[in-house]
Amino acid sequence: MKISALALIALVVLPQVADPCSLDTISKIVKSLEELSQSYVNVTTAVKPLDELLKACSRGDFEKAVRVYSNVSSEVEKLYTLKESSKMQVLLHKALTTLALVLIPVAVYMLLPRIYLYLWYTSRRRWAVVKKK
Repeated sequence: MKISALALIALVVLPQVADPCSLDTISKIVKSLEELSQSYVNVTTAVKPLDELLKACSRGDFEKAVRVYSNVSSEVEKLYTLKESSKMQVLLHKALTTLALVLIPVAVYMLLPRIYLYLWYTSRRRWAVVKKK
């Protein structure tokens, strides 16, 4: 009775190591990478270890799978810290590009007549005016 109660408490209190080769674990990683990718984060640094994890799982190498899983999970956590800054950089880039594209016609409208008049006056500055008889 006491042993089963202690075992139950140990199972509840102690963190369990998730099976890195389970479909649930792999699908969570893939979903988080997909979410990060949609937030404009470069996920190639986590995709390569995920490929190694899948290869280790297919070979049945559980020890290597656990090591690679810890690398993948730490890489995903690092990428989550970059999520907001990456999203802001992309939005800023889009806003500046849009602003530049909007200002090009305005600049052409304002500057083209001035440039044309300046070139016209400078090219005709040396002309001599002769009175017709």
